[in-house]
Parts: sequence; structure tokens; C-alpha cells
Amino acid sequence: MPALAGVDLDVRQGSFTSLIGPSGCGKSTLLRAVAGLEEPDGGSVTVCGRPPSAAAADKQVGLVPQTPALLPWLTVRANAELPQRVNRRADRRRAAGAPGPSDVVGVLREVGLGAVLDAYPHELSGGMQQRVALARAVAMRPGVLLLDEPFSAVDEITREALRRQLLALWEHVPTTVLFVTHSVREAVLLSDVVVVMAGPPGRVVDVVEVGLPRPRAGEHLDERALHAVEDRLRAELSAAWAATHGGPAAGTGPAAGGELGA
Repeated sequence: MPALAGVDLDVRQGSFTSLIGPSGCGKSTLLRAVAGLEEPDGGSVTVCGRPPSAAAADKQVGLVPQTPALLPWLTVRANAELPQRVNRRADRRRAAGAPGPSDVVGVLREVGLGAVLDAYPHELSGGMQQRVALARAVAMRPGVLLLDEPFSAVDEITREALRRQLLALWEHVPTTVLFVTHSVREAVLLSDVVVVMAGPPGRVVDVVEVGLPRPRAGEHLDERALHAVEDRLRAELSAAWAATHGGPAAGTGPAAGGELGA
């Protein structure tokens, strides 16, 4: 079964772009293709004009998976520092004048982990472990940061805190973000652009410019404009759900709280 077919998508450099769509429409496969972990049978994928394998070899691609994937015998600091310790290309990038890795401890402190630098993964909550994974990827200052539903396993309060910390990191360490989520509200609050997918096979059915000013919290948030974008996305997702599952959408209206998928 083909996972993707006819995908034609350009992601602007420096933008925050979210992929959203029903489960099984190829969002994670598309992310893996950009990371160079999947080789497409046809067509091409480029990262800053280069094949993903070349960009990944030069440490220009950072990936944050759904699970933190921390090494249990290493501390928080050591887990976050590991990519810089094992990848010497980062040193060559600095020598060539390219942006080098950020201060790992500084990034860990920025995401609220300064007090647990010497703790081990089993001593951390799920949200704290995911913050370590996020800091580990951001500290390498990749040109492209790929996030595959990184907040799906945490509660909503922790998820909201992680969203704010992700945006703060993105503003301080500029990078192009490609973010997979099932949450309409999350996609709108975080993104410059939301890509709606359907399938199988996976395809892009709409590219929505969010068009809301930042920051998007508190008194700065235009609720009317926010809801207008959300309503458009829910309508697109309702059609995508029907196309994916061969029947009418269920639970995709406003009462669903902006969530879609299994």
C-alpha cells in the first residue's frame, strides 16, 4: 500500500508549519522522508536545496519523536549533550563559520530543567523527559526541526507548558519547524502555516495560512480570528476524515475540543 502519492509541498525557510489530518494519512511518513529515514519510490525531497541524507549528515536536521528516547544510564545533561559529543561534524561547521550548537545547559534551563541536570530519566515525569528530548534537538541548532506529535503522551496542562517552551526556543534559536499534530487548536496557536492531509494514500488537500499576529496568548489573542481559522480547518478535516475512512466524519465539530484522530 503506498503511504504517500502526489504530495507537492514547499515549506518556507524559518516558518513554523504543522501537518494535520486523520490517523493513517501519511503525516509521520512524510516527516520521515524529510528526515532521510524513508526513501521515496518516486519524486524527490530536498532540505535547503539538498537531499535529506546530505542535510542529515551535516547535522542540519533535528528530530523529536513521539517518545523521548533517552538513554536511561545517562543524566539529563549527558542525554542532551550526547549528539554534540558523538557528532564531530558540528565542530567542522563551527570552523567553517556556520552556526554551531547552542549551549546545552542554557537550553535545558530555558525549558525549566536547570534544577535536574544531574537527574536520570527514571526520576523525571513524562513531560520533563520530553523537554530533554526537545532541548537535545534544539541545542544542535538544526536548519530544520521535525517534531512528530511530541506532546501526545502528556496531560493538557503539561502540553500547554511545552507549547510555550517550544515557541520560546523557536524564537531564540531560529529554525524551520515541521510539526505533526492531531490538535486543531495546537496547530493554529503554534503555526504560520497548517497543511491538511488526507488519504490513503497520503496527499495534501489544503495549505492554510494562519495569518494571526504573535504572541498568541492572553490579551494578544484575537479569539474571533482564531476560531475562524479553526472552523476552516475542521471543515477540511471533516472532508479528509470521510475520504480516509469512507464515511461521514464523527466528532470533528466545535464540541470535539479541536482534537481529531485515534
